[in-house]
Amino acid sequence: MEAEKIYQQDFLPKAKYLLKELDYYGNSQFRKTTEVSKWTIGQVYHHIIQGTYDYHFKAIHNCIEEKGGAHKGGKTLIGLLVFTFNSFPIFKIKSAQNYTPIQIENTSKAKDMMFGFIKEMQKLATEVDKNGKSRYKVKHRIFGRLTALEWYSLIEIHQRRHIKEKQRIDKVIRVFNKDEVFENSSEIV
Repeated sequence: MEAEKIYQQDFLPKAKYLLKELDYYGNSQFRKTTEVSKWTIGQVYHHIIQGTYDYHFKAIHNCIEEKGGAHKGGKTLIGLLVFTFNSFPIFKIKSAQNYTPIQIENTSKAKDMMFGFIKEMQKLATEVDKNGKSRYKVKHRIFGRLTALEWYSLIEIHQRRHIKEKQRIDKVIRVFNKDEVFENSSEIV
């Protein structure tokens, strides 16, 4: 029941927060770039959701199916720090080169994606818990070899990091009226 606990106590409250926050953006705000981040709010949401599907979910399923990994091996120093402190380090971790998330079209589409994401996270928690205490590990490119439960836990840690990024962007874009249409919504403020 460890993944279920992570889902209920850690992931779900933050996912509900992200879902509710979508009510506060006009579509122009959702697509507005700023100097505080290379990404728009829509890109942050896409990264949190689709990035998790493409990277974390795949690794978790590989752990459960015992493919593409090993029973031996451990975390890197950064990985040990992340899991010891249950948080990403304060310094920026370099992402994949030239990676830019897709801009979600609008807040309605983002809500649909969030609802699906929440549902998939709940189903995945059950799968991870059924997998029990398996020590099969799949390598994270920075953190080293992780079990299915560690990968699942990492989703919430990752989500928390990008909530902070979203909040930095909010400080800039929320000075504008929600329904205000920017002359050029890709213009940097």
